[in-house]
Amino acid sequence: MLADPSGNIPGLMDQALFSDAKSRRSSSVVSANAAQKTKMLLGPYQAPVDTPGVLLQAAVLAMRSGLTGSLSGVFTMMARPLILIAAPPFSGHLHPLLGLGRYLQTDYRVLIACTTRGRADIEATGLEGIFLLEGQDDAIDQIVNPPHQIRHNPILLYGQLKANVRLMAQMQRELQAIFAELKPAALVADFTLAIAGLTAEQDHIPWLTTLPSPCVYECPQGPVAYFGGLRPRSDRIGRIRDALHRSLLRLFKRSMATLCRRDLRRIGFRSIYRSDGSERVYSPKRVYALGMRELEFERGCPDRLQLIGPILYTPPDHWPAPRFRQQQKHVLVTLGTHLLFAKQGLLQAMLQLAARYSGYDFHFSFGASQGAKSELLNLQNEADNVQIHAFISYARHLHHYDVAIHHAGSGILYACLQKAIPALVIPMDYDQFDNAVRLEAVGAAHIAPRIADLQPAWQRLIDDPEIKAKCQLLQQQLQLYQPCHTIATELEALLAGRYS
Repeated sequence: MLADPSGNIPGLMDQALFSDAKSRRSSSVVSANAAQKTKMLLGPYQAPVDTPGVLLQAAVLAMRSGLTGSLSGVFTMMARPLILIAAPPFSGHLHPLLGLGRYLQTDYRVLIACTTRGRADIEATGLEGIFLLEGQDDAIDQIVNPPHQIRHNPILLYGQLKANVRLMAQMQRELQAIFAELKPAALVADFTLAIAGLTAEQDHIPWLTTLPSPCVYECPQGPVAYFGGLRPRSDRIGRIRDALHRSLLRLFKRSMATLCRRDLRRIGFRSIYRSDGSERVYSPKRVYALGMRELEFERGCPDRLQLIGPILYTPPDHWPAPRFRQQQKHVLVTLGTHLLFAKQGLLQAMLQLAARYSGYDFHFSFGASQGAKSELLNLQNEADNVQIHAFISYARHLHHYDVAIHHAGSGILYACLQKAIPALVIPMDYDQFDNAVRLEAVGAAHIAPRIADLQPAWQRLIDDPEIKAKCQLLQQQLQLYQPCHTIATELEALLAGRYS
C-alpha cells in the first residue's frame, strides 16, 4: 500500500524524496499493512481526499514508495476513482482481471488485490498491487493444488472448504483495513474471492463478480455442473435428472455450510443463498461470465448473469521460447497451473504418442514454475519431436500450434478458440468435464475420458475433416465480444448512480 519502504515517518520534504526517485520501480507494489501506515502518515488529517494538504502528503508518500514517476502523475492518480480488483494468483483467474485492469486504468486508478504469488504478473503488467495473506501461499497451494483428484469426494471437499474459510477470516481483516483507508469506489472480484465482495457489501461499496467458468452458475433449467459433464436432454427423463441434480447440489452446499457454520458466521457469511434464491458468493448486481453464448447450453439463466466473452490476456514473461521446426505440425500439451497429480502421467502418454506420430512436434508445458518439478523438466528425452517446458506463453507462442491437448480449463479453452486451434481435451477435475462437453458439442474438440484414452482420441481428432472450420467459426464469433468495454460501461453507470 502507500507505505514508506523504511517503515519510518519522515519529514514530508527531505532529500530522500528525490534521491529515492531514481530507484523507483516501474510498477507499483503495495504491502499488506498499507492501511495502517497510510493512516499513520496522514495523521490527524480527516479532510476529503481532494483537500490540498492530504493530496500533498499522499503524493509525497506515493513518490517515496515508488508509486509514480512524477508529482503531477500522483495528483492525476488521486483525482480518479479507485477501482479495487480482487483475484487469486492463479493464471486462469488473475490474468483476465489484469487484462481488465489495463483497460480500466485510462479512466480509473486500478489496484489489484492478490496474494504475493501474483506479484510477478502484476508487476509485469504495470499495475499497482496490494498483497494479502503474506506468507500463506504454500497453505493456499495445499488447498487448490492437492496431490490427488477431488471430484465428488465429500471428505476432501469439506477439508478444502474448512481450510479456505480459515484463510478468509484473515483476508477479511486485511480487506476491512484497506476499504477503511483507501475507500474504493467499486470492487470487481473473481468469484473465488467472495469474501472480498461480502466485505465490500458490509462497507456499502458496490461490487461486481467475474466468473471465468459460466457453467458453474446455478440456473433453473438444463444440465447442472459438477456431475461429470452432462449434456442437455429436453425429454421428461432429462428434466427429472436436472431437477434431481439441482436439489443434490444445493443440499451438498448447504451441508458443507452447516459443517463450517461457526467459521462462516465469524466472517459474516450466514447463508449460502439470498432470499431470491441467488448465491451469496456472487454480486447481487451483476455477474460477468467470461464466456461465449455460443458455447453455453440453454439453462434459463437470470439477467444478473451476463455472458460477455473471455478476457484473454497474458502478462509479459521471460521464459525461453519453444523451437518451431519447418515442415512439422506442432502440438501444445498442458494441464494448466494446477492438476499436479496428473502431469507426469500425461507427459508419459505424450511421449508414447510422439513416438507414433513423427510428423508432429509435441511441446509439453507445466503451466507455471511452481508446477515444474525439476526431475521432470530434466527428463531424459531422446525423441527429437518432443520439448518439455516449465511455461509456454499463450500470447507469444500459441499461434504457432496446429493442435492443443489440454484439460478444458477456461483459460486455455478460449485461448485456443481465439486462434482457431482444435483441441483434444482430457478433463481432470472440477468444472473441466462440463467445459469439455460444451467444446465437443460445438465441434471444436474431441474428448479423451482418461489419459489412457489419449491415442484413440488423438486419431479421431486428426481424422476429423470439419473441426478446423468449426474452430474458425467460433473464432469469428469470439471476436465480436468486447468484455472489457462492457464492464467499463457498467462501472461508469454504477458510479454515476444510473445502475439498475
